Amino acid sequence: MPGLVSWVSSDLRYLGVNRHLASAYKMPAELFIGQKVGFLDTSPKFNDLVYDFFANHKKKTSQEVTASIRGENKTYLIVAQKYHNSTAAVFVGLDITESKQSLLALQESEERLRQQAAKLEQTLLILQRAQTQLVQTEKMSSLGQLVAGIAHEINNPVSFISGNVSHATGYIQELLRAIDLYQKYYPRPVREIQDLMEELDLDFIKKDLPKLLNSMKVGSERIRDVVRSLRLFSRTDEAQMKPADIHEGLDSTLLILQNRLQAKGGRPGISLVKEYGDLPQVHCYAGHLNQVFMHLLTNAIDALEEGGRHHAKYGKNQNQSYLSSARSSSEIFTPEIRIRTSVVGENEVAIAISDNGPGMTEEVLDCIFDPLFTTKCPDTSTGLGLAISQHLVVEKHGGKLHCVSRPGEGTELIIRIAIGND
Repeated sequence: MPGLVSWVSSDLRYLGVNRHLASAYKMPAELFIGQKVGFLDTSPKFNDLVYDFFANHKKKTSQEVTASIRGENKTYLIVAQKYHNSTAAVFVGLDITESKQSLLALQESEERLRQQAAKLEQTLLILQRAQTQLVQTEKMSSLGQLVAGIAHEINNPVSFISGNVSHATGYIQELLRAIDLYQKYYPRPVREIQDLMEELDLDFIKKDLPKLLNSMKVGSERIRDVVRSLRLFSRTDEAQMKPADIHEGLDSTLLILQNRLQAKGGRPGISLVKEYGDLPQVHCYAGHLNQVFMHLLTNAIDALEEGGRHHAKYGKNQNQSYLSSARSSSEIFTPEIRIRTSVVGENEVAIAISDNGPGMTEEVLDCIFDPLFTTKCPDTSTGLGLAISQHLVVEKHGGKLHCVSRPGEGTELIIRIAIGND
């Protein structure tokens, strides 16, 4: 039989061994008969097992022992059983050295895996912190776009206001000079005053000054509108959900992005179509929704700018909406953003922002809400805009953010949120 087998009497002497055991020690099997257990001095643990087994009343036992076979240490599982009324016993040893080594290797592998898991957990914490920092970076990026748009919008009104101020100053100085002369020669004007009046053309000044002041007024109103849009967009003073006008938030965001809708760099201006439905005020975090509008509109503009650079690739202007079955087409690519709002069901509103840009493949569409995923240049995008938008819509408002897109047919993102407090 396989394994190392020996028969031992109760006086601890060998009664016999099998050929495997004899061959392992390079000795004839007959030389073992009558020898005291341990005469080879190769396995003290086996000796102890034999002594202890005959010293107790157990009929069977098993134990792992280490033996030196031909100078090589091996591990055996020894199984023993008494017979002939416990006057003798048979010991069978099975070589489990490889199994033992495999077990040790497995335990070491498990330990390494535990260490790697600990390192991965630590790395995950670091990545989570990095993600938080990237979220803040994205917010700052949005703020940068905000400031850039506002700066552009403020630039023109400030320019014509400041340009007219110098003229207004000259007019005022000349009028003051005329008043001084009137005071000097009042009540009857002298020839000098008459000459000055002719030189100044007071009638013209009287006509032009209201126009000048009116242009200054228009400029100041423009500045006021931009600042108001900034306030409506940020909603920094509203930490609680409040009833808000969705259209007002959309319009304030569009005003901030007005600069990016204009023609530039060989791209025609982006046509903006607003199809606003009759919406009630919605109970929401208005500032958060405005941030979502900013991300979605910015992505739409980016897609249209890409389409403008490769208009031959995208062909006709096609735009079909989830909220409307209308379809328009033209032979020449005309960039367009369409915003539709409507009441859906009994207590929901839907805001759809669509573009007729290049669209997306199924593979890209499956990943657009994943943090850090972006198809843009890493220098211009962190890949968090849509992930943040989904978080704000789904987690903050309990709503849904859904995207519909196919290559060459544009993209539409639909926001659905509840109207009421729940």
